[in-house]
Amino acid sequence: MIEIRIDAPELSRMEQMPQRLHWALARFIAREAHEAAREMKTEMAQQHLAATSLLINSVQATELDPLTWRVGPHVAYARYLLEGRKPGGKMPPWRAILDWLKVKRLGFNRQTAWAVARAIQRRGIKPRDYLTPVGTRTAARVQSQGLAVVQSALGGGDVG
Repeated sequence: MIEIRIDAPELSRMEQMPQRLHWALARFIAREAHEAAREMKTEMAQQHLAATSLLINSVQATELDPLTWRVGPHVAYARYLLEGRKPGGKMPPWRAILDWLKVKRLGFNRQTAWAVARAIQRRGIKPRDYLTPVGTRTAARVQSQGLAVVQSALGGGDVG
């Protein structure tokens, strides 16, 4: 998950700043979080990470508070996709693999699903990083545009 948050030592003093600044920053962070979610979906599609649309459609930007948003997929197996699985670990659920086999049209029986699960347990799965590119681009955008938002809010200009 990517977390976008305004977390500066001076944040406690922000309560004394104009309401316009708080509103502008909250709006800016929300916009960036939704843009990061769109970029993450695109990154996953470009890396061919999803056999079905379930993974890509589960990516959401979730507001934790007005200045903190969390962006990422909301399916359990996203972690294994990101971090991979080491050989010799726990066998993945064969029922999920059964669904994957059906989508890929590779057969639809328990024996095949169990064999694939067993192969994953023995060989592991390599990690596929979809967070770092999105996080890097988002951080660069927030850094380059954040000051302009603050200056615009404090100066009374139009906040984009």
